[in-house]
Amino acid sequence: VDDLMRRFTYRVIGSVAFGCDVDTLADPASEFSKRSDDVFEFSLRTVAVFLMDTVSPKLRSFIGMKFLAKKSETFFLNFVKDTVSYREKNNVVRNDYLQLLINLRKEDLDNTPSDQSDDIILDDKVLASNVFIFFLAGYETTANTIGHILLELAINQEVQETLRKEVQKTIEDHGKLTYEAVSNLGYLNNVVSETLRIYPPVVNMTRVCTKAYPIPRSDLTIDEGVMVFMPTYSLHMDPQYFPEPEKFDPERFSEENRHKIKNGTYVPFGDGPRICFGMRFAQLQMKLTVAHLISRFRFSVSPKMKYPVEFSSMSIFLKAKDGVWLRVEKV
Repeated sequence: VDDLMRRFTYRVIGSVAFGCDVDTLADPASEFSKRSDDVFEFSLRTVAVFLMDTVSPKLRSFIGMKFLAKKSETFFLNFVKDTVSYREKNNVVRNDYLQLLINLRKEDLDNTPSDQSDDIILDDKVLASNVFIFFLAGYETTANTIGHILLELAINQEVQETLRKEVQKTIEDHGKLTYEAVSNLGYLNNVVSETLRIYPPVVNMTRVCTKAYPIPRSDLTIDEGVMVFMPTYSLHMDPQYFPEPEKFDPERFSEENRHKIKNGTYVPFGDGPRICFGMRFAQLQMKLTVAHLISRFRFSVSPKMKYPVEFSSMSIFLKAKDGVWLRVEKV
């Protein structure tokens, strides 16, 4: 299901972020798909950029080493510039992230004297960069997580049936899966949260120390400006914080048990002021997708699936090395 979920999230994030209707389900070989795949392709260059960013981000910036290949950077920049130009010339307005930035730029221009127009921060490159970051946060990680949710539901059939009953009851009560209806699916929230615990999209997060911090019960101090790696996966799988961490148990996140989770030990989207700004959108996309699928299909594990999951060492994200293989049948 990995490839299908990636193509699906391509289409969703392409519409929400870039404001384009790219049918990647029907045409997985589109230019948009190719350039997007280049971003997540694991290579020696990717390793070099990440190592340089860890050891000396200032040096990486100084020598001009970029995360994005020049060809992909040019493609996305031109794509956004052409889209913005078309909308402004034809008075086209869409309800998407790109439009929010266009509106902000227009507001900034309207409030800036003409002789200071060169000081406008939201130029085409900054605008494209912001849209791309939103795309980056909501594509591969969301696709991987949806695949992991379906895998755990396929393994844990009782959980799958409980979730299906909740979703079907909600559809009967509301007629369809609206935002409000999905937001009230408590068991679905538990399932998604537990999946994100076992399979955090990113295995670690980095933070820069803003002031000297003496580590309790030690003689060590983290100095201001030092980059710190936070092991997300290790925190989530620590039995000190989550008893039987290997067990898939959505009830950990029920109303009755949620308060038992210690602050700072569950951080699938990071934490603090630098928490993932696409978190709410990603969660909504995951929940809507799983709710629609589980109401129509029953999932079971394919003989091709290797379990326990062996994670790929050729990806910057947490994903199954040999993919997620499931059997699907109509309910």
